Formats: sequence, structure tokens, C-alpha cells
Amino acid sequence: MKTKRSLIIYLFISLGCSLETVDAQSQWIPLNAGTSYNLEIILFINDSTGFVAGNSFNDGVILKTTDGGIIWDSTITNIPIYGLSFVNESVGYTTGNLGGNNELLKTIDNGSNWTPQNLSFEIGPLLFTSANIGYIANSNFNCYKTIDSGNVWISTNNCHNSGVAEAIYFTNDSTGYIAGWYPGSIAKTTDAGATWTVQDPTGGNGGFTAMHFPSLDTGYAVSWDASTQTLLIYKTIDAGSTWLPQSPPGVSTDISSIYCPDNNICFAVGDSGTIIKTTDGGNTWVKQGSGTTSTLNSIYCTSNNICYAVGDSGLILKTVSGGVGISSIPEKKTEITVYPNPNTGWFTLGIDLKESTELSIKLYHFTGQLIHSEVIGKVTGDYTQQMDLSGNAKGIYYVQIMTEKGVVTRKVVYQ
Repeated sequence: MKTKRSLIIYLFISLGCSLETVDAQSQWIPLNAGTSYNLEIILFINDSTGFVAGNSFNDGVILKTTDGGIIWDSTITNIPIYGLSFVNESVGYTTGNLGGNNELLKTIDNGSNWTPQNLSFEIGPLLFTSANIGYIANSNFNCYKTIDSGNVWISTNNCHNSGVAEAIYFTNDSTGYIAGWYPGSIAKTTDAGATWTVQDPTGGNGGFTAMHFPSLDTGYAVSWDASTQTLLIYKTIDAGSTWLPQSPPGVSTDISSIYCPDNNICFAVGDSGTIIKTTDGGNTWVKQGSGTTSTLNSIYCTSNNICYAVGDSGLILKTVSGGVGISSIPEKKTEITVYPNPNTGWFTLGIDLKESTELSIKLYHFTGQLIHSEVIGKVTGDYTQQMDLSGNAKGIYYVQIMTEKGVVTRKVVYQ
């Protein structure tokens, strides 16, 4: 396996100086992963350390960051990589397939080294619930379980009713779900995979492509309704006993991944650079600008505001604001200036408020770390404040200005 390191190169879209609606693409920042492989899945094991798995025609790549995406290390594997699961900061697993050769790769040193092991069955969605216990669902209606770190796998026939299994998720050691399509179904186990019950909430009209549970009882599953050619998102609030369709998101592209940092906030990504978000439990969905038309394959959030999305041709996007920039348009423009920018540790924030409003200011490092938070109170007219970064590391920062009319974010460069 070959390993290389790449330093992130930041690309930004210049923002204007008025508190007006802007394309949300400026809130999803492209990161340079140092690879052109198609990136299939992303996950984080803490706020700073994350992994990405991907593939090319005949080999694969595993990326690792320990600083929230600023620097990525890459390991090239001899097989295309499709699955990824970590159980703690040391132990993780991934799966790959090449020409009918299926492999499980394991690390016990936080991704520094990966040991391959041949599998005798076709791979599919992968999830480990502990260092020893893991599950794979494949496209032959079967599930496989290991209780010895992947050395031996036991088959459970017909554990799901989908010709193609797309997602597997466990909410605890015993309770898990499998979603798939052709035909569409969601299977559930409450006894750690010994038995499974299957249901089709779509009534035979669709299939499921993605699923996530932010809590024990609440889960979301993405479906394509073949009868109406409509993308639907189903929701359960009773641990999968019932699934009900939510308001259609209003997009016609395939959705390949969904992640919900809490019961009400969810992000989903898919073809043509599609990113959609709900903040009200799926009642309404808003399409966000991603700045790309490339396919996005996976999304993961470390908080309600900090999220990462990965896609084809080495694409990694990051937001530290929940993908949202300015949320409303005031009747009178509010002029905002940041100077000097770039700076050497000190800068002045200038705000010209045309009408009286409550004002708050937050300063974030690029990784999402909150550096400074202050509630100013009621302000009218010109407001200026000196901001000190000299005690922090040089790099990219964001200053967020919040008024009763909306929120605006400005990039600050400390060099």
C-alpha cells in the first residue's frame, strides 16, 4: 500500500458587503483531498478525525484527516473500496471488490495500517457495532454476521427483501435496519441479527437508497416512487414500526446518502451536486447550492452546523454553518466590512445598521471551533469592534454577524 500526504488548498467565492441573499454554494467549501478517485463514503470518529473511502477502476483509496479536513493522508489499496465502519478511535473496517474478489480490510491503529482478509461472499453495506461484531448485507437477500472481528462470517438467508441492499444502520447492539430496492423494503432486527422482519412502506411502488437514525426511535429513509417518478423521504418516530412519507423534497435527482445530526435536522446528497436540508423534521426541505454538478455519494455531520460531503473525482465539501449563509433580506441594507483582510492578527469589524436591531457576533476557526462569542445587544447606526486573532493559529476564520433580520458570515484570513 502506498501512502501520501496532501495539504488543503482553499477555494472561496468572494462575498459582497451587504446583508442580502447569496447563493448558498459559498457556504460549502471544496477541499483538496489530493486524489481524483471517486469517493464513496465518509465518517468521523470525533470532531477532528475522519475517514473517506473510494475507488478507481482497479484500486482504492482510504483518506484520513486529524484536523477537520485541513490535511488528508491517503492510503492506496489494491482493490476498489466501497464500505467503511469504525467502532472506536483505533479499530475500523472497510470492504472492497475487484473482479469477484471480495475483501475485508481491518485497522487496529487508527488507519495507519490495513490488513486484508478474503471474503467468500459478495460485499454490500457494512457496519460494525463493536470491535468484534459486524454485519454485511448483500444483494442476494442475505446478511452475514461476525462475532470474531471478521475471521468467520455466519449467513442469515432472506434477512431482507431487497434485491439490492443499500444501507445498514444499528441504533444499539441489538436493534438494526437494512434498506434497499428492487423491490423496496426495510428490514428490522431486535435480536442482533438472529431474526429479521421485513416491511415495504412504499406499497411496492419504490425502493430505498439511503437511511439514517439520529436516535433510537426516529429514522429517515430515502425512496424513489416509481409510480409517480417522485423522490420521497419516509420517517419513523416509533423505531420502525411505521414509516410515513414526508413532504416531497422537490428534487428529481437520485439521493444516495442522508445524515441527521438530530431528530429534526437532516442533510441529503445525490446526483448533480444535489444537497437538500430540513430543519423541521422533514416537513419542508430546502435545496442548497453546492457549487458543483458532480455526483455526491455520502454526507456526514459532526454537529448541526459542521458537515462534510464526498463525491466523484476526489470531491470533498465542508460547511461550518449548516450550509446556510444569509437567512433573510432586510428592508434596508446593512453594510459590513472586515479590514484589513488578510490581516496579521488584528482586524476591525464594521457594521452599518440602518435600523435598530439586536446584534450578536461569533468568530469560528475553519474547523468549526468557536473562538469568540458575544451578545452586543440593541444597536443602531455604525458599530465597530476590534477583533484579536493573535493568540490563535494562522489560517482561515469566519466571523458570523447575527441580527433580528438574519445571519451573515464573512471569511477572515490571518496570515
